[in-house]
Amino acid sequence: MDILDSSALICLLKKEPGHVQVSALLKKSGNSKQTVFICQINFTEVVYFLFKKYGEEKALKTIAGLRSPFLGISNYMDADLAFYAATLKAGYDLSLGDAMGLAFTKIMDGVFWTRDKDLAPIAGKEGISLRLLV
Repeated sequence: MDILDSSALICLLKKEPGHVQVSALLKKSGNSKQTVFICQINFTEVVYFLFKKYGEEKALKTIAGLRSPFLGISNYMDADLAFYAATLKAGYDLSLGDAMGLAFTKIMDGVFWTRDKDLAPIAGKEGISLRLLV
């Protein structure tokens, strides 16, 4: 299972380094009919970025363009995920979004796609698969 960090989706929108990899992942997921996920909190960060940068009208159009059957916004939350995310946040210098994304990835045995190179050592220590976009 592939899981996007907010930084991965934002790099696609801004066409920053790594956007080609994210675009290819989303295209491949559509072709294979396998959903790529993003946690609600990370998606909220993307929505916030869009609203702040472009305003409501363009943000809503962009969000509508992102929505597809193969980009899933996960609302999964249970006590195990909450506890593990809180443990990560308490143990490392992480935002809540990063802690949730990493915890969700670990619990779902997925791969976390991110541009945040500071997450690589944490993922390594925690046994979380991470794909660093460059």
